[in-house]
Amino acid sequence: MKQYYFELLKLVVHFSSHFENFLKNDAGKRQQAKNNWLLVSRRLQKMLLKYASETLGEYSNMRRYFTSLQDLELEKGLIGAEEPSRHCVWFKRTFTDIQHYFEDRKTKEYVDLDPINPQLDPTLTQSLEDLAHDRVHENLLKTCIHEYTIPWCREGVDPTDHSHVVYLDKLCQDVHDTLTASMERQVKRSYRTKDESKYKLFEEVAEHVAFCQERAHSFHGRKDLLHLVKTYVRSNCRAPLVIHGMSGAGKTSLVAKAAKEAHKWFHGTSVAIMARFVGVTGESTNIRLLLRSMCLQLCEIYDRDPEGVPDDYKGLLNDFGHRISNATEAKPLVIIVDSLNQLTDENEARRLLWLPKELPDHVHIILSTLPDEKYDCFKNLKNLYPQIDECFIEVPELPLGDAIMILDHWLNKSNHTLTATQYDVVVAAFKQCPQPLYLKVAFGESMHWHSYTHDGHLKLANSVKKMAVVIFGRMEKIHGEPFVRRALGYITAAKNGITHSEMEDILSLDEVVLNDITTHYRTPLRRCPPIAWIRLRLDLKEYLVERAADNSKPIRWFHTQFQEAAVERYLNARDKAPSYHKVLAEYFIGKWAEIPKPLGGSDAGVKRYVSDQALYFERTCDQLAPGERVYNLRKLTELPFHLIRSQQFEALKSECLCNFEWVLAKLTATSLRAVLDDYYLALEIDAKDTDLKLLSDALQLSCKVLSRDPVQLGSQVIGRLHNIITNDVPTAPQDPLKYPYVHPFFNQAYKASIPTLIPSGTCLTQPGGLLFDLLSGHTEPITAVTTTMDGLCAVTTSKDNTMKVWDLMTGRVTKSIVGVGSETVLVRIAANNKLAVTSEINCLRIWSMMSGACLKTVDDYIDHAIITTAGNGQILVAFFDGTNQMRSWDLADKFKQLQDIQVENNAVHKDRSITVSSNAFGDRIMYAFRSTSSAHVQNARSGKLVHTLQLKDSAAVEALGTTNEYYVLACRYQYMKLHEIFILELFDIRNGNYLRNVRGCTMDSVDEMYINQLGSHAMCISRSEARNTSNIAVWNLETEDHKHLAHHSGASIIGACVDFRFCLTAAADDNAMRIWNLTSSINRPAPKLKHKDGIEDIIPMMENKRYVVAKAMNNGPVTVWNVAKGKCKGSAVRIERGLVDGQDVMLIRNTQVVILTDKGFSNVSEDTQQVFQTVLIYDLRLKKYVSKLSGLYIVPAPSHEYALLDDNRLMGLADNRSHFIIWSLVTGKILYRIRPHFKDRFMLDMSMSKSVQPKRKRNSTAKMTPWERRSESTSAKQRRREGEIEEERQRMLNIHKEKENVVEQYMISGDENVLVASFYAHHLCVFDIPTQTHTHTLENDNSMLLLYTAALTCDGSYLVHANYDEDTKTSYVTLWDCNSGQVRKRIKNEKNVCAIAITDNADRVVFGKENNEIRVWDPFRVSSLQKIKGYPGFDFGVGGKIFLIENGSRAVVFAGDISLWDLDTSTVLAVFTPDMTIQCCNIAMNGKLIVFGLRDSPSVIIMKLMSREIAAINHKGADIFGEASTSGSSENDDKDSFKS
Repeated sequence: MKQYYFELLKLVVHFSSHFENFLKNDAGKRQQAKNNWLLVSRRLQKMLLKYASETLGEYSNMRRYFTSLQDLELEKGLIGAEEPSRHCVWFKRTFTDIQHYFEDRKTKEYVDLDPINPQLDPTLTQSLEDLAHDRVHENLLKTCIHEYTIPWCREGVDPTDHSHVVYLDKLCQDVHDTLTASMERQVKRSYRTKDESKYKLFEEVAEHVAFCQERAHSFHGRKDLLHLVKTYVRSNCRAPLVIHGMSGAGKTSLVAKAAKEAHKWFHGTSVAIMARFVGVTGESTNIRLLLRSMCLQLCEIYDRDPEGVPDDYKGLLNDFGHRISNATEAKPLVIIVDSLNQLTDENEARRLLWLPKELPDHVHIILSTLPDEKYDCFKNLKNLYPQIDECFIEVPELPLGDAIMILDHWLNKSNHTLTATQYDVVVAAFKQCPQPLYLKVAFGESMHWHSYTHDGHLKLANSVKKMAVVIFGRMEKIHGEPFVRRALGYITAAKNGITHSEMEDILSLDEVVLNDITTHYRTPLRRCPPIAWIRLRLDLKEYLVERAADNSKPIRWFHTQFQEAAVERYLNARDKAPSYHKVLAEYFIGKWAEIPKPLGGSDAGVKRYVSDQALYFERTCDQLAPGERVYNLRKLTELPFHLIRSQQFEALKSECLCNFEWVLAKLTATSLRAVLDDYYLALEIDAKDTDLKLLSDALQLSCKVLSRDPVQLGSQVIGRLHNIITNDVPTAPQDPLKYPYVHPFFNQAYKASIPTLIPSGTCLTQPGGLLFDLLSGHTEPITAVTTTMDGLCAVTTSKDNTMKVWDLMTGRVTKSIVGVGSETVLVRIAANNKLAVTSEINCLRIWSMMSGACLKTVDDYIDHAIITTAGNGQILVAFFDGTNQMRSWDLADKFKQLQDIQVENNAVHKDRSITVSSNAFGDRIMYAFRSTSSAHVQNARSGKLVHTLQLKDSAAVEALGTTNEYYVLACRYQYMKLHEIFILELFDIRNGNYLRNVRGCTMDSVDEMYINQLGSHAMCISRSEARNTSNIAVWNLETEDHKHLAHHSGASIIGACVDFRFCLTAAADDNAMRIWNLTSSINRPAPKLKHKDGIEDIIPMMENKRYVVAKAMNNGPVTVWNVAKGKCKGSAVRIERGLVDGQDVMLIRNTQVVILTDKGFSNVSEDTQQVFQTVLIYDLRLKKYVSKLSGLYIVPAPSHEYALLDDNRLMGLADNRSHFIIWSLVTGKILYRIRPHFKDRFMLDMSMSKSVQPKRKRNSTAKMTPWERRSESTSAKQRRREGEIEEERQRMLNIHKEKENVVEQYMISGDENVLVASFYAHHLCVFDIPTQTHTHTLENDNSMLLLYTAALTCDGSYLVHANYDEDTKTSYVTLWDCNSGQVRKRIKNEKNVCAIAITDNADRVVFGKENNEIRVWDPFRVSSLQKIKGYPGFDFGVGGKIFLIENGSRAVVFAGDISLWDLDTSTVLAVFTPDMTIQCCNIAMNGKLIVFGLRDSPSVIIMKLMSREIAAINHKGADIFGEASTSGSSENDDKDSFKS
């Protein structure tokens, strides 16, 4: 019987050889073969049922031969599962009358019919009944069963039949609702409420830990190698341990076992073990992402702040060295990095420059790599650590005894037995390739042998790669060559592997695959049947693995040798790789998601129902934040890779790198550095591509902003490139655009999916200048920097208490010294770069650059020291501020002090009074007192005064430098009354004689001078803190040329430069240094910088809201801007120059400009005070003066202290500031005066002392102790009481005297009817302007009432302001009712209020605080104070403003940045971060537009919240400045955009 049974199995296995037509292309023959097979299979089934129990014995062994696949699925998913109703649903359809139509052609597709006769198969029908009623009904709740009853149609389910249409609609809706509810439940359970970045880190670590445990579990033998690893970990070796060996030798299992066992090797010590297996996750193959992941984990291990971990490669390279130094004896660190050879080419990862040359104490690093030269890893490791051969361990061949033991273990575990011959074949094959990987693959192959397999078929290839080829061939034979070739090719071609759903979709788009599959399958849709891929995947399950990447689990080859074999077989054969990459690119683009794909020459094509590959998905669950996005990381990662590999460069730009939504999605989902990596990779292919170069430069300039807030992409790019793209117009119609792909990028930004504040013109630094690199590695701001004498290394100190030495060629930290002090202000290099000298507030320290030890501390002097070196770096010289002492030390003679002398004291300033040349030739050192007109040259060794360099009295020395020919003095001179200019004065270094000068310009700002090595150029960092910009000013000392280079945002205050390749700058709060390479620009002509007056104020017109009028700074031009018409937003519609002189005052209202001029001594008064005697009125619309009023007497005041009440009235303060005067702009005469009239509420009868009671002071320090109070006599108590009464009387008298104070500040309501004035007193006055009356006095005896931070409603009914109660020591925000003079509401403990706003009806007050919070207060509602925390970078300070719009539901906030807030939902809608100082900000068009002006630009920038969902603004009003006739466009041409 057993012999018959095995013969029967042979028949089953080889049935296709008995039915030759089974694989024929002829459909008729193929169907006939299938019918014949069905007859045979039924007979076989009956025989199996009859004899299985006798042959196989136990039921569990035999049931698998007659149990259906559906039964097995139900056992797994339904019957054997916990709570099946949570994840199982049954959609049950019943045909009511199908029993009458068994002869119909379609019937057999819906019921089990006998293959010969048209009747139900009784066995299968009974099995189905048992399945449905006995199993499903028993295990599922009724709510999980959806039943449908429909009549039979000849075509089965017929979409043309009405009852079937109803059924299909109901079925689809039920399926949709069920799946939606299930997915939402799952999303809610898995939703991450904690820090996203930390969760990603934990996911990454978990993947590596799981892989480590899996490989460690399969480790056998190799005890000698494991002992060597243990010995290294327990040693004090300062170099990494390198494990190398041929591919498949077992390196990964060895290091995994070491990672698992390492904690046992540190007895009684809490060791930190960090393991990374390169290739296990998608991120681990990229060195930048790998280093960042390890740095973040080190922050978790050693409890450090992860915010300081940089994102760029060079920063991470240095940060990694810093983080591992946190290891301690109590908590040592073991780092394991496996498979270095699998690192990708980005950032030259396999050069291994990120590895420290010497490990810190208590740190051990274990590395593994292949020794193959093509990877360079092993060679580079040998170069990095040439003298430490004992740290290189080679993994030898697996001993035969170990191999046999492992093979026996695997056979026992799998419950499998090989015949003696088969066993010998495996062992013999292993001897030819004695590697663990080969043994594993050979064992897998032997599992396919049967005991009856002929000995001639027992063959194993002699290498892993050849074995892989054999496996591929067998798969092709079983599953079809086209199907396997394409499926495995896609896995191999993918960057991070392919998910199962992606594979089904991609195979469904491959016509070669579908043509092959449809030969054997009849599919209702033009798609690859899932079962086809599942069968192949199960057959290859030993060689395919799921690894985490892109928030998913794509499948990849389990080993690089299988990957290489697949590349050679499928991708390299006849250069097939581009075709694979092209299909993958089309899939991730979503090209065939919505449209049919052509088929067999038919253009109509067939729809494939594949994923549309959206860039993101919106989360809509109730528990999730509205509109929260889940980004499609698979598309963002794979698409650019495949477009490059398929050589579709134009598609790469249009679909990815020049596609706004794609860049925004990747920027938000990953990081700016990941986006820039894609640009750099594309530019390696075509370095001259103008579109990619422009966009990458713009992104680089916006690095700081976009790293913090990716949503600002649109505003940052348009703010930098607007003018460039607007001016990109072909000279001739047939000429191409210079930036053809950036234009659509702009159009997409205007209609972005996320609301963005879009500026109307260029308002940020444009690309095109010098780009910089970063030196990042400090965790706190840098405080000082210098370079070595050759200029190739830099030394920095920081508030993080460290000093770092940088190799400027590589950007690598070569030395880090801890404990140098957080208050270091100067650092200098001496003694041939062997010593570093740091200067703190009152301390000098000398450090060894080799050992990092502090060799000497000089703390005997309290004054701050300005330090330099002389004598070729052998003499340290220090000048001490305050005492004006010069002291010098011989660094070569045990730091012996050489001189301590008093220098000539002609200091102008108290602090930083002395400036010293940072370089010297010989023993001479030059110094000067800032702002004086002379400098001195002193011999540092002898103390003798060598030269006195005298300048003109008008000169003011600011910085010094020395070359081998000149003494160079940077001097400030007065220039054209209002400006200053810097001139370099040159003196002969030999005799101190004056030679000549090199002229600078008015844009220079010199604080410290740097001289290059050749002495040919002088440089300085020229910064403007007012503009928040900096550049590098350069003087050529030979040609006397002067230029400004490297213009950049931020006020750089720290710098150093000796070599033009490495010019260093940093701002006060920067953790990183910028490196500028000036080599290519130093001798090129550069345009002269021109001084531009920015916008001082922007005044929206009240009568025609589509216009704003801008006043330039320094009484410059007046410009009118049409903020509503798109084609006018880039330029002013009216410019008026020369309206005012420097001392005039200009006021603007609508189109009227009122000029107070003719400042002089009045003829109508004997006062010596100058007054304005003439008023000119200019009409901007008519472009002419319409009135001149002479003989006036208007006391000069700042322009903000005047107000135009209407077109005919001017209001200002009287000459003694005691009251207000209103002049007529028609006659020039005074119309009336508004004076305060106080009621005598506080007049006291000094004889009635009983009416005055001493004030009880709470929260104040008691003047008497309790025992003093108990022992106080009656007379003493009476005297004390009288003193308190007198003190209170005096306080009340002082308050009364405040009524005589002059007006300090005032506010006018929006309707110009109410005036509120402050007097720097405990009261405010409210005036009614139409009646010229003082209506109320707002008083608080315990608080000074000021208007610095205040707001008034439009009709003047309510005033809100911040005040401080002196009695209770409490800060308040107080709401006053100006109609009654009483406090309406107030909230306490609100200190440091910087800006405040109120709605027209006073139902909402919004104020901003210094702690970067916004408070929303609804005064007339109970418990309505709402706190809104600002975003990172949100910084309220002096000059901040809040504008309430849309009835107080939204707010525009100007606090350095400009932001738009939804106050009802407490969210920020959009932010715009400038890189230059915004001088003024306002709103226009009733708050629909934001307008602002920059300090150094004459243009008004109009900004609007834009997205594809935001409707166009309805512009009202007419064009009154003639722009309609010249613009060539109608109102409808605006299209509500800022495109000019």
